[in-house]
Amino acid sequence: MKTRLTGVVTPLLAPYEDDLSIAAGLFLDHAAYCLEGVTHYLSPLGTTGEAISNTMSERMAMR
Repeated sequence: MKTRLTGVVTPLLAPYEDDLSIAAGLFLDHAAYCLEGVTHYLSPLGTTGEAISNTMSERMAMR
């Protein structure tokens, strides 16, 4: 039997520093803010193509 997810899924944009590195603190603060509200699930690094714009190590650091 498959489990179906229900609720609100919020896509998260990746914020960047001036040097184009991911602003990890801002990213985590925003994720926490979303989860404190009505969000049930997060969908990080996939809304505007940022997943393929970052290195694998940058993506893994945001897990």
